[in-house]
Amino acid sequence: MTFGGAAPAGTSLASTAALDGSRQAFLTAPAPAVDTRGTFAVSAWVRPARTDRAMTVASQDAAGGSAYVLGLRTEASGPVWSFALGDARVSGGAPETGEWAHLLGLRDAETGDVRLYVNGRPVGTAVRAVPAAASGAFQLGRARQERATTGTGRATSGTSGSTTASSSPTR
Repeated sequence: MTFGGAAPAGTSLASTAALDGSRQAFLTAPAPAVDTRGTFAVSAWVRPARTDRAMTVASQDAAGGSAYVLGLRTEASGPVWSFALGDARVSGGAPETGEWAHLLGLRDAETGDVRLYVNGRPVGTAVRAVPAAASGAFQLGRARQERATTGTGRATSGTSGSTTASSSPTR
């Protein structure tokens, strides 16, 4: 992991953390970042060093796995950006090796929908999601799957220049 890398041009960011996909290349907070039962968003600036394998940008632990995962996944048609909440997933956009992208995963508590935005534009099709209670840690660069916590790839020079997570009070 390297701190102090160049930030995306045209943003207010000063520097980035580069997570290289190695076993110790992750950042974690000891507490949840958002209440996944309410409306929330998680966003990040990312620049993948490669797009031929799955990569986790941000996630939040829940019992038995991750409550949500924002990142890159590979599909038969090629790589796509992805935001998953519980068993629901919305994917879209075309990640490019070495190119910055701003990802935003959104859960709307009023509609129950999960949406994904890439560079400010909606991608994929919104899907209904039943959120898992997430009382575990907020993770950058890895996701918890079943009983293991795994780093899922390499995204140098920016598995997040800036990652934010915010939520609205649950009604």
